[in-house]
This record gives sequence, structure tokens and C-alpha cells, in this order.
Amino acid sequence: SIKPLVNSKHAFGDNFQIQLKGLPIFRTTAGPISESGIDEASTAKYLGTEIDGYINMRLFSDLGLSVSTGFFFPGAAAFTDTTARMLGKMELSLSM
Repeated sequence: SIKPLVNSKHAFGDNFQIQLKGLPIFRTTAGPISESGIDEASTAKYLGTEIDGYINMRLFSDLGLSVSTGFFFPGAAAFTDTTARMLGKMELSLSM
């Protein structure tokens, strides 16, 4: 994670953050998993990779905004459908 505008002249520079996270996903056993789309015949340990990105900003002292998106790339050996999946989310937080 970085704060790219921390030394800028913008008033919100200290309150702006970008974060990127990657996570490989493995199963601990070769046994079946009760998740749709997983090939039941597969014994592959690697299930896929998740990559998440976040943008966080404190607009005011009591109001924050967060925008995030995540991508999951299924492992070809474990899934019957290897199409990447995406999820996006926007949150507003109010502290009192």
C-alpha cells in the first residue's frame, strides 16, 4: 500500500491511499470441495489466484470513502470453468 500524495500540496494528500494485494489459493487436501465449478475428479492443490485493489480516502475527519475491486483467476487444473471473476464494491463510512 502507498500514499502517493503525502508530500503534495493537496489538502487531502495525507488521507489518500492505494493498496494492491495478491493471494494464491491452495487446498490443504486432495479430497473433494463443496464449491460449485470445481472439477470433482481433480486432485490439483492450486485453486487459483485472487488480486484485490483498494482506493481509500478520508474526505473529512468523520467521512471516509473506499472503492475496491477483486479478481479471481481459477486454476485450469481444478475448475471446469476457467473464466475470471470480478467483484467491485464502494463504501462510505461515517464516524461519530
